[in-house]
Amino acid sequence: MASIEKLKFKDINLEDDFFDSLKEDYPGFDKWFCRKADEETFILRNDDGIQAFLYMKEEVDEDEKIEPKIELDEKRILKVGTFKINAHGTKLGERFIKLIFDRMIEKKFRKAYVTIFEKHLSLITLLIKYGFQYHGKKGNESVYIKNFDKITGDIQKDYPMIKLEGNKNLFYLYIQCIIQNYFLIQNCTQKEIILQKIYHIQIV
Repeated sequence: MASIEKLKFKDINLEDDFFDSLKEDYPGFDKWFCRKADEETFILRNDDGIQAFLYMKEEVDEDEKIEPKIELDEKRILKVGTFKINAHGTKLGERFIKLIFDRMIEKKFRKAYVTIFEKHLSLITLLIKYGFQYHGKKGNESVYIKNFDKITGDIQKDYPMIKLEGNKNLFYLYIQCIIQNYFLIQNCTQKEIILQKIYHIQIV
């Protein structure tokens, strides 16, 4: 299984075919990419080139182009600036969704959002599967938000959050769910899964 790498923009080949669709969707993508030279991103590569790319950043000001406006928690939110995957029927998408949630937990974000063209149905389906909800529009793109404070009772949509009300059976089922999910994502042994994953259980 290929490993996810954390690289600066300047260390990534912008001429890789992977970026062709992004250049088509976003005029000026090349210049934007070069301006981000020293910022970090996550990518996954194999023998066929780049297969996934994720860039995230903190925003402290409301984006006035988003309608309706997003209410910021403590005047900050995690923006998923660029997110593209070539999944090919693999768990690659889940691995990168996990990176978003990891960043939210590590940096104490309660909300994250992504803007995306509706033509990218497979990626939108994946985002909704893990709790991103449609919020509104930014120009021609749709806006989807993940809010850790909204608990639906669906353990997949709520992941990595869980609300406990004395229901040990629910907690047990949730543990089994994330352990299985982590095994599929990281290809670890069960012992490693338990040791590495337990801190992601967010009890609210």
